[in-house]
Amino acid sequence: MTYKEFYEWINDLPSRVENRDLETYLSALYLQINKEKEQELSKEKLLLLLQESFRSEPIEFDSKWLAIISPPDFDINLIDNELSLKEGIIFTTGVLKFQIAELHKMKSKQLKNELRYFGIDSETENRWHNFDPFTNLECGAAWLLNGKDENQQLIANWKMLGILLEMGRMYE
Repeated sequence: MTYKEFYEWINDLPSRVENRDLETYLSALYLQINKEKEQELSKEKLLLLLQESFRSEPIEFDSKWLAIISPPDFDINLIDNELSLKEGIIFTTGVLKFQIAELHKMKSKQLKNELRYFGIDSETENRWHNFDPFTNLECGAAWLLNGKDENQQLIANWKMLGILLEMGRMYE
């Protein structure tokens, strides 16, 4: 699967699944990742996780996550550098905890803003542009494709999944 094919697969998701609240989607993805965290992430498993999170049960919100005020650090220039299995899982689950906590905090505040898709800052001053799974994943996949040869093979690993979600939050 190339980066272009991955982007097209993401764009086709609305024809296969019903959209859901982004916090619920990310919570379901978090729960699925916890079940798979002892295994490397293949392209097939990545697609299955992304699609099944539209239907699967979410993890119960952990109020300890409210203390998280920023995503894990990563160097965009080193996107293709793999982390160890454990480091990749820690990074991606860190992104998920951060985003779930942010969305939880914004639920009765910034998410009520009808113009939020033009970009808003959370109370922790993190910038958000995408607030549902379809736009989050599409923008993340667009960012991954940007600057790549569209025929380049997709590199699927746990770090890539975390970056997909984090860039989906920020990319316009």
